[in-house]
Amino acid sequence: MSTYFIVLLFTISVPFIKSFDSRMPFYKQWKFFFPAVSLSAGFFIAWDIWFTSMGVWGFNPMHIQGWLIGGIPIEEYLFFIFIPYACLFTYEALPIYLSDRWFTKHAKTISYTLIALSAFLSILYYTKAYPFATFSLLFFTLSLTTWLLNPHYLGRFYLTYGIVAIPFLMVNGVLTGSFIEEEVVWYNAKEIIGFRIGTIPFEDYFYGLLLMLLTVIIYEGFKSKFSASK
Repeated sequence: MSTYFIVLLFTISVPFIKSFDSRMPFYKQWKFFFPAVSLSAGFFIAWDIWFTSMGVWGFNPMHIQGWLIGGIPIEEYLFFIFIPYACLFTYEALPIYLSDRWFTKHAKTISYTLIALSAFLSILYYTKAYPFATFSLLFFTLSLTTWLLNPHYLGRFYLTYGIVAIPFLMVNGVLTGSFIEEEVVWYNAKEIIGFRIGTIPFEDYFYGLLLMLLTVIIYEGFKSKFSASK
């Protein structure tokens, strides 16, 4: 069993088991989750294949099974299912334990700050593929979300991401080389900013934010459509 697969199993195990808890039966939301993750994963996998082919990042043969589809390992496909699953489970379970009142009140301020930061960094690093793509897409997505959709759930989303950022440090830390011999995922130094938090490239935090935001938007869209049809 590969290092990458073990990390993914560790990530999904508790959320999956707790999905059948009577207090938060997330399995009842699977009819929204799977269509949503199929769409978001399709986008990110296409991006992943493209950047891998360009040499922006790649995968250490030491830590993967070796089964490649489109030039990326099977574990990478599972990443775009397991990570959103853990995040959406947390997103749905959160109201049981915490209030998102403060984040809901300040959601637009947080969005405006992230929009401005994304615009600045995408311009500053326009010659580097990873930060330019990440911050440009985050700018575009947050702008549409904030000004066009103006969703009621944005505060809960920000609180959720603040919470999942903690296990993210552990999971992505291992993938980028913390605690293990050599990294699972390597990055081309010419295509990233170069600043890391531990072993994690700075851009990864915003890449994760974008992944989760797109998944939540699509997920909530399916839920709203289902409610409206009843």
